[in-house]
Order: sequence, then C-alpha cells, then structure tokens
Amino acid sequence: MQGDWIVQAITKMQAENVKTLDTTREAEEEWHQKCNDLANNSLFAKTKSWYMGANIPGKKVEALNFSGGFPAYKEATQAALDGWKGFVVVNA
Repeated sequence: MQGDWIVQAITKMQAENVKTLDTTREAEEEWHQKCNDLANNSLFAKTKSWYMGANIPGKKVEALNFSGGFPAYKEATQAALDGWKGFVVVNA
C-alpha cells in the first residue's frame, strides 16, 4: 500500500511539475496525535512492548505505527494526494 502510494505521488508530481514535497508541521502533529489516540484506545498502550517504543531506554513510550486498520490508513493517505493536503509543494 505504501509503495503504491509513493508511485502515485511521484506520478502526480511529474504531471503537476512538482519539484519537491514536504509535510507541514501541522500535518505531522495531527498524524502523530491520531496514531497516539488510536494506540491509547487499544491494548497497545497497556503493555511495555517494542510496538510502543518501550524497549528503548529513555525514549518516550508512544505509538510508532498507525493502528487504525488498512481501510482507514488507505483513506487517510489517499486523501493527502487530493490537493496535496498537508504538504508544502515546490514547483519546478
């Protein structure tokens, strides 16, 4: 799914003459919060596992992955391609 998204993004970049993309700080923070909210409402947050980064001494224990399921992940990532929502776009 992620590989397909990257191909779609590169294809769209080429079609729109986009030179570079970068995420906005707001989009990063929103995604981070979404991942933590999902994990905190699951059993992941109740364990001390590598899945939450608890195996790294001194690291904040928090979500390292999106745990909302593939359909929701696909929906969120595909929505980002629509108008480059959450990205800073630099045209060539």
